[in-house]
Amino acid sequence: MLDRRSDILKLCLDQGGFAYEHYFEDAANRFQDAPDDPETFKVLEESEFRKECPRKAPRNEEDVEEEPEGEEDPSGVFDEGGRLPVIW
Repeated sequence: MLDRRSDILKLCLDQGGFAYEHYFEDAANRFQDAPDDPETFKVLEESEFRKECPRKAPRNEEDVEEEPEGEEDPSGVFDEGGRLPVIW
């Protein structure tokens, strides 16, 4: 997929029998629109992979949950100056 070889991608996806790694799912989800590479986009959208791993909607800032009151961000504990500082 990274080499934009839609024919090889189709062959691999048609053969199946392997687990889809997270980095593959992420790369496939970055194909948001067809104009960049219409053949690869078509192969992905028509594959069994897309049925098993439907495209996730992009996250909006409104969808991000706020931390509940009184809970500390864990990075604040370990970042420089926190209770347990780590000097990077």
